[in-house]
Amino acid sequence: MSQTLTFYPLGNAQTMQLELRNQKRLLVDFANVKSDTADTSDKRCNLVDEFEGITKFDVVMFTHAHEDHIKGAADFFRMNYSRKSDTGVEIGELWLSASFVADADCTCEDARVIRQEARSRIKTGEGVKIFGYSNELKDWLKKSSIDEDSIKHLIFRAGQLIAHDLGNEVSFFLHAPFSVDCDDVTDKNDPSVVMQMRLHNYERETNVLVIGDVPCDVLDEIVSRSENNNNLDYLKWDLYDVPHHCSTTGLCNSPNEGVEPTDNIKWLLQQSNPNAYMIASCKTLKDADTPPPSEDAANAYKSYSKGDVTFRITMEWPKSSAPEPMSFTIDSRGLRPKSSSGNAFISSPAPRAGDV
Repeated sequence: MSQTLTFYPLGNAQTMQLELRNQKRLLVDFANVKSDTADTSDKRCNLVDEFEGITKFDVVMFTHAHEDHIKGAADFFRMNYSRKSDTGVEIGELWLSASFVADADCTCEDARVIRQEARSRIKTGEGVKIFGYSNELKDWLKKSSIDEDSIKHLIFRAGQLIAHDLGNEVSFFLHAPFSVDCDDVTDKNDPSVVMQMRLHNYERETNVLVIGDVPCDVLDEIVSRSENNNNLDYLKWDLYDVPHHCSTTGLCNSPNEGVEPTDNIKWLLQQSNPNAYMIASCKTLKDADTPPPSEDAANAYKSYSKGDVTFRITMEWPKSSAPEPMSFTIDSRGLRPKSSSGNAFISSPAPRAGDV
């Protein structure tokens, strides 16, 4: 048996699903940007159709509170706090940042509903994990008469492994948000959740870097902190989740001519294992009237990564005229892309010695 990781063609929006061998499911973001299935000119997929028959995700993680990562969540998921209906897909455990929980300026109804669901779960002391910490969260806990010590098991900070109930075939190392980025937030991208998901298959480890929409300043700091704390192993990757829909912000600040990543990001782009993939959840390059995606950014990702890294755009797979969900099989052979027919390509690397 194998694990499956899937990205969905949603234009400049992102949703990623991990299906484990033990049948448990983790969903990273939910952005149902296409609700009209009859509109054949819109090549984006409808997530409600894609997830038909699924009654529960064991973990749903929202990287941050922007609409292109949460749209439609209030209608799709069963939100226990309101108890208005027993319909909708169940969330076993909700993962999100401290800034999301404490956000007093939710910009859309989906964000408000997710925030309220998280707060309701915090009050019961279960069914939620909070990443990072902030004075604003502390103030909300005090206002809500919640003892901090009673919920400390729910809070994880950058540089920690995340305790979970998904089984021993996967582990998670939290890189961000930093607590300093969770207060006085002016750009909701800054406190995006960044983590390494490590899939275990016999002696093989397959690493996925989930990056959300963090800017290059945060990635720079992640590399520096990882070096200072001997955590560089948690920056290895077989799959790199290209941030912010392939804009230049994940590489450098205010590029002039061309795009040159910062020194730390140049280093990060070189930490791939053999036959790795970069996945950009974005429009096709030809359909981008204004960035993102940025062709300069796409070229920089290709240029500064190793020669055996494959760069893919979700709206171009398998072809831009008819994009489909992009799936990868993960097993003792590592990470292998599935063809559009659903079969794993056979041109995959041989198992390592000792793999069964």
